[in-house]
Amino acid sequence: MKTIGRLVGSLTVARKLALIYMLDLTAVLFVSGILIREKYIAIDFAKKELVGSHYIAQVAGALAAVASAQMSRTQESAQGKAAV
Repeated sequence: MKTIGRLVGSLTVARKLALIYMLDLTAVLFVSGILIREKYIAIDFAKKELVGSHYIAQVAGALAAVASAQMSRTQESAQGKAAV
């Protein structure tokens, strides 16, 4: 630890300021990378939601047709039993 202190102490003011700038820039780039990665995760999730919504829309139409056909068969069966 004393070695780092001596090394920093021997630097000129301009180099100390450059070191501070580089350390701050490193932190900013690290945090920016994390935020950018988080946004890409959110974008990928939104794309998956859109694919799922289109899939559900297709399946809902088919499911409604099947339910309608089944309902009409049930009604026809009930009418046939009532006629007997």
